Amino acid sequence: QPDQLTVATPIGRLVLDRKFVVKIDENEPLAAHLELAGEPVRTEYPDHELIRGTVINNGERPAHFVRVIANYWTATTNLLVRDSSFVQGKETTFDNGVISDTSIDPGEQAAFIIEVAIPDPDQISYRTYDIHWEP
Repeated sequence: QPDQLTVATPIGRLVLDRKFVVKIDENEPLAAHLELAGEPVRTEYPDHELIRGTVINNGERPAHFVRVIANYWTATTNLLVRDSSFVQGKETTFDNGVISDTSIDPGEQAAFIIEVAIPDPDQISYRTYDIHWEP
């Protein structure tokens, strides 16, 4: 092993004597980290449910095209029905000219509403939620 360690920094290269280096940690790349802000509120109707909730970005990068997916499962873990909706987020204009209002900046929140048609409410045993997004 060489006696010196060269580190590239934004302002140039830094050369260190290896005997003074105690520990080297790899940095995780900055990323969005999305999660539900509490349990979504469900309003039940005879043939459908409305699910209202909020998604928060606890990460360090914006999340774009954020979509919440509601999964309805039977007691035997079979998927009964699935539906989704994009969040009502921040408007973003991308380099290619696409405009979207489904972005969430770091530390920010966005609401969502999903209307799910329920074929047989008696078969629903539990619900799960997934959040999908683009970096």
